[in-house]
Amino acid sequence: MMGVVDTPWLDVSATISWGNEREADEEGGADGTVLNGREGEGKKERYVCLAVTNVHEHKDFEAEMAVEGIAGKEVQVFKVGGGGLGPWATNTWEKREEVGIREGVWKGEGEFVFERCSLTMLRWRA
Repeated sequence: MMGVVDTPWLDVSATISWGNEREADEEGGADGTVLNGREGEGKKERYVCLAVTNVHEHKDFEAEMAVEGIAGKEVQVFKVGGGGLGPWATNTWEKREEVGIREGVWKGEGEFVFERCSLTMLRWRA
């Protein structure tokens, strides 16, 4: 794919999503949540979801995450890939699962490593 068209190795998409509804606190949103638009129906938590795909066959990429408000937050990490095996990782009936989902937590500071041939979703409360 990369030999035909000059495309970037990392592809990034971001969304803001609404989490589960929960009871309104007495402070009226001091914890960073926002009203869902109708008085008396509680609140829904807002989340930022950042999805990054690394399509390089051989190279992991380190990226400085310069996102306002992320430093020091607990960031959920979901990685789909072969754990560094690259494009040769497979799942078959005959052998164990090489491609899967791995979950973790990142503190939102410093560089983050995006593994080769992987999809990574970072998710944190806005």
